[in-house]
Amino acid sequence: MEIIDRLSASAPAKPLLPQRWAGVIDTVGGDTLSITLRTTRRHGAVACCGNVASPNLDVTVYPFILRGIALIGIDSATTEMDTRNAIWHHLAEEWKFTGLAFLASTIGLEDLDHHIEKILNSRQIGRRVVDLND
Repeated sequence: MEIIDRLSASAPAKPLLPQRWAGVIDTVGGDTLSITLRTTRRHGAVACCGNVASPNLDVTVYPFILRGIALIGIDSATTEMDTRNAIWHHLAEEWKFTGLAFLASTIGLEDLDHHIEKILNSRQIGRRVVDLND
């Protein structure tokens, strides 16, 4: 597994790019989704679950018809609670990723300015939870 930042997900505007990924989970959308579709390997799959960058998608049909890739939308809003609970159970147990602890941490209010500065300069990795009682 490899997690890439949004700045490294840039590429020339060609309909197909060198094959890199067997599978992708895209939480950003926009140009990042377009690039991941153009760099997904033959018969690969891209799951899209976000559009924070943009809901627009600038891509040709070439990745789909020449490489046979699949674009899968994730609709969690209407998923029944039983299914959600089963998936969360799997994610907490046998599907649990290891080595991801560095992606999340708790910070106090006194650290907030520092982390906001990192976000604004595209240097923040992961998520921060602000403890208001600290």
